[in-house]
Order: sequence, then C-alpha cells, then structure tokens
Amino acid sequence: MTRDTTVLMKVPVMQLWAVIISLAAWFIILTEIYWNKGQVPISYLYLIFFLTLIINTISYSVGILIGYWRINLNE
Repeated sequence: MTRDTTVLMKVPVMQLWAVIISLAAWFIILTEIYWNKGQVPISYLYLIFFLTLIINTISYSVGILIGYWRINLNE
C-alpha cells in the first residue's frame, strides 16, 4: 500500500471524531445555557449546521497533514 493510500484511509476516522466532538460540545453548552428556557433559538441551529460543515472540511485537511507528519516520523 502506498503512503498516500494509508493516509487517506485513516483521515475519515479523524474527521468523524472531530465532527462528533464538536456536536457534543454544542449539545452540552446549549443544554446548559437554555435549560430553564426550554428551547434553543433557531439561529443557533443554523450556526451549528454551517460550523459542522466547516469543521468537517478543516478536519479533513488537518487529518491529511497529521497523517503525513506521522508517516515522516516513522521513517
């Protein structure tokens, strides 16, 4: 298996964890802030959606960089 294939096979796992952690953080923070009010403002839902897309894209790029960095450390 080539170096590129190895990196690209591991990146989606890192990307998935970044998205899960960010969504969990949003869930916990918004639950704590709006617990007494009983509802979250709609604008935050749009913000969560678009920031999740951004985090998804950025984590893919960072995952590739980290993957190549780890391979270069092992050589």
